[in-house]
Amino acid sequence: MQVLHIISTLNKSSGGPSLSSFTLVKGLQQVGLNIEMLTFAPRKENERLISEEVFIWKLPYSLFPKWEYSLSAIKFLKHNHRQFDIFHIHGLWEFLPHTAARQAIKSKKPYIFTLRGMLYPSALEHSNLIKSIASKFFQDWDLACAAVLHATCEEEYRVIRSLNFTNPVAIIPNPIALPFPFEVIEKKCRKVVRYGFVGRLNFIKNIEGLIEAWRLFLKDVNSERVELVIVGDGEKKYKRKLEILIHRAEIKNIAFTGFLDGEDKEKMISSFHYLLLPSKSENFGMVVTEALSKGVPVIASKGTPWKDLEDFRCGWWVNNEPQNLKSYILRAFHQEESERLKMGIAGQELVKNKYSQMAVAEEMKTLYKWVLNRDTTPPTFLKLD
Repeated sequence: MQVLHIISTLNKSSGGPSLSSFTLVKGLQQVGLNIEMLTFAPRKENERLISEEVFIWKLPYSLFPKWEYSLSAIKFLKHNHRQFDIFHIHGLWEFLPHTAARQAIKSKKPYIFTLRGMLYPSALEHSNLIKSIASKFFQDWDLACAAVLHATCEEEYRVIRSLNFTNPVAIIPNPIALPFPFEVIEKKCRKVVRYGFVGRLNFIKNIEGLIEAWRLFLKDVNSERVELVIVGDGEKKYKRKLEILIHRAEIKNIAFTGFLDGEDKEKMISSFHYLLLPSKSENFGMVVTEALSKGVPVIASKGTPWKDLEDFRCGWWVNNEPQNLKSYILRAFHQEESERLKMGIAGQELVKNKYSQMAVAEEMKTLYKWVLNRDTTPPTFLKLD
């Protein structure tokens, strides 16, 4: 079985989508599949791909950055499509995913769309006019012709059905490459409790709400005993807006680190006592599994698909209004260290059993087999209704 994964960017700075797609591909290779990837080379000199391995085909960027029209992409897919049994396409709205879908339809080749949360109402509201036009001209047709639509959680499946797409939907989570064995969860010093946010600085992450919750929280604790570290980067205008909010509220113990990658990011997450993810909407949230694998409990909003935090007692799944978010930040602050450690161990078990690279890769391999042989019994994670 030969599968080509197509994604517009594999840049390190692109965060979750790049990381999760690459992690999935590496897992699929480990379970015996021949997998290659097609992407654009980084546009800027200071950007780097997640990997430079030989199975990754890099296309030159086009001269039209808003649409990324690429003649080289058209030629590559036209000349090489016969060697692949399945196209696995990541993301919507852009030229490369559309071109891959069009080539698959022409050559009568099955293809899968991993949607990356791009059909959620909050995501569709952003650049609404452009997306409405794209939907009518090509995107809805590309999706409707897919052999399977891949959702990472039940909520995304319901979103797909609400938009009247009738394709089979596979509910398979994003994978994480786990350390083995798990690192020992050392008892951290509680003189200063460190909370952390990791992600792209974007309005949908609700960082303004987090800052307000933090301001309320500081009214109830000694500010010298807590700190909030915000890891990530985004548009300069938005980051400046956040800095102004902090300055006006006179909050002194919030630190911005900028974008961190690799070992620096790993060390930073490991230093947290708790991870905070207050997003308005989140398709998955790779940083949650990253934190849980390191024994760090998580406070995530109900805009994320992380009910598992409650079910497996490794964090809290909460409404993200600032007052409510503040109450859980305060609850975590007063929690005994022994309880925090229990939550950390429970989180590691959850990730190992449900979200590990190998477990997810085996499910995706089963899906590929079903796509190529529809006469077999559908896997349990596949929704046909």
